[in-house]
Amino acid sequence: MYVTQGYIDVTAEPETHIDETSKELIDVVLKLDEGKQYRVGTVQILGLSTNPEKLLRSLPQPGQVFDSHSLDDFLKKNKSLLPADASADKNITIRRDSNDGTVEIILDFRRCSKA
Repeated sequence: MYVTQGYIDVTAEPETHIDETSKELIDVVLKLDEGKQYRVGTVQILGLSTNPEKLLRSLPQPGQVFDSHSLDDFLKKNKSLLPADASADKNITIRRDSNDGTVEIILDFRRCSKA
């Protein structure tokens, strides 16, 4: 949930408490440090000659809270416009700037097979 709200540096620290009387119960509490909320800084699409403007409109826009799940949704919704072997792991780079709380999104399809 935190990642969908731009908290990409969220960390969880478990804290355990053992019930000393029964020795059968353990309470686990997760302390969350959400860190800084990130927003989209810039978005680039490289290596596509067909309709990049339409694709850019369907991506997160600069200033919006960053949600990494939206990039997976983008790939699914635009599958017919993208190379057949396009994937988040291979074609999407996210560079974070922790000083100003922004991410740069780069979609690079130059090494994909041509559709």
